[in-house]
Amino acid sequence: MKLSCSSLPLIGFLATSLSTSAQNFSFENGDFSANDTYFGSSADATPVYDQDVESWDRDGSHWVDNSSLASDGDRFLALGQYGCAYQTFSSGVLTPGSTYRICVDAAAADEENKGGLASLVYEYSWYNTSSGDETTVTALADLYAGDFTIDGVQSSAGSQISPSDLLSSVDWKTYCVDLLMPTDSPGAGYDLKLYISNGGTSPTPTADLLIDNVQLNAIPEPSASALLGLSALVLLRRKRP
Repeated sequence: MKLSCSSLPLIGFLATSLSTSAQNFSFENGDFSANDTYFGSSADATPVYDQDVESWDRDGSHWVDNSSLASDGDRFLALGQYGCAYQTFSSGVLTPGSTYRICVDAAAADEENKGGLASLVYEYSWYNTSSGDETTVTALADLYAGDFTIDGVQSSAGSQISPSDLLSSVDWKTYCVDLLMPTDSPGAGYDLKLYISNGGTSPTPTADLLIDNVQLNAIPEPSASALLGLSALVLLRRKRP
């Protein structure tokens, strides 16, 4: 399986609920320099790796400025074929063995009328900032049925998204998936990186993937007292005639 941006530096995770503003999860802040348009909107386009979006790295994308189209705030990213956005979190920030829920508002657009679909893919890996070594942990291609929810409803199909060729409005939906943080770090100096990309597996995406309003939250594990209470409830139910 192909990591869409595996040759590029990445970003990271937090062990508790992440602050949207602190991590720039709505792509609002950074060095925006309009050099292109996207469906008539002012855009900062980059065909290759760039770090102009605060706290994010991106590749093959448009950073679009249009408050009437954005899911949250004024700006969003439009990822082209195999384009991606990524962030790296320092070791110790995420708790190994804990589960985190990542959600992103996503849609698709087809500015060049190519036909086809966009493909939402989450990928993450270990990355050594000193040596540049990167080890793939997992790639959740297409987020197959049962792996994710769309607007809170369990999915019955992969995350192939149909585009609109006229972006007068955006059909944003919230895609969520639960990720178990690995416990097998390659060693000291490795950080965990998260990618959100448009494709990486078959079928090849031909539409752009729009993303906004990323959310990453730890899923709390049941406390010992809660587990004891549940066990007691089960015992009481068993004792009833």
